[in-house]
This record gives sequence, C-alpha cells and structure tokens, in this order.
Amino acid sequence: MLNQIKDTIGRFVSLRQDILHYILLTIAVVVVYSNAVSPAFLLDDQGLIVTNTYLRDWSHLPALLTGLTFDGSGVHKGYFRPVSMLANLVIYQVFGLSAVAFHVMSILLHALNTTLMYRLGRKLGFAAGGVLVASLLWAVHPLQVTIVAYISSTPDLLCLAFCFLALLTGLPDFTPRRMC
Repeated sequence: MLNQIKDTIGRFVSLRQDILHYILLTIAVVVVYSNAVSPAFLLDDQGLIVTNTYLRDWSHLPALLTGLTFDGSGVHKGYFRPVSMLANLVIYQVFGLSAVAFHVMSILLHALNTTLMYRLGRKLGFAAGGVLVASLLWAVHPLQVTIVAYISSTPDLLCLAFCFLALLTGLPDFTPRRMC
C-alpha cells in the first residue's frame, strides 16, 4: 500500500515537472523566433498565399486538396501538399491575408514539435533534465531558422509533427514497471 502511494506521488511530481518543461520549451521557442514575425510575405509566399485564389474561398477545397501548391496562382508547379495547403486555407479564412498570422502558425508548429520531441525523449525513458536540454538546443539551433521563418516551410513543420506523433503512438511505453 505504501509503495502504491509513493508511486502515485512520484508520477504526480514527474507530471508537474514535465508540464513545467513543456511551458519552458514553448516560451523559449516563442521568444527566440518572435523576430521572425513580420508583416511581409517573402519569396515563394507570393505565389503560395498572396496570389493563390484557392485560399480565398472554401469552394476551391477539392482543387486545393488535389492540386499542386501553386495551382491557385495560375502556375502549374510546386508540390502536392494537401495538409499544408489546408492549414493555409484555414489561416487565410480566419485571419485574411495576414503574414503575421502565417508566421505565428509556423512558430506555434515549431513549439509543438519541440514539446513532442521532449515527450518522445521522456517516453523512451531518458531523464527529464537531459531531454529538456536536448529539446531546448534543438529548438533554438540556428539550423531551424529557415524552417520557422519562411511560411513556405510549413510542410516541413507539419511533416515533423506527424512523424513525432507517429513515433509517440507506435512506440511501446518504456516506463519501468514493478513486478508483483
């Protein structure tokens, strides 16, 4: 009985620690990448969002989900990225043609990926402190800047989120268990 109480308290303390780490990681990502929020669309963003007529109305949803990324701009080029184009459609419909909203989406996706990375490390049984440091270093590493700063890199952020979610779902739980 006493061991069960100790285990319950230990899990509660670990959960509180993990929640604090999630918050810390999210704040770090938002602070580090907040300068990427600009009111301007850059490079490929023009054809991907600004001149893309498929984002202006929900009636274009079938074409958006079956076409290439730049089809709505009148140019038949790009990639088949239905999930990221759906995300762009939702942002466009909610916030209009706001570069700030698209940049904030990228930052929030990167924060999500950082917390998912932390969760994966914890699920694999690594110590909370080590996983926190590794996730923090990965989150703020300069190699991540282009993926977070360019709206056209949203597919990379979404792909990584789905990869982390697949790993978290598919991997067994490595939590140590007591044998009775």
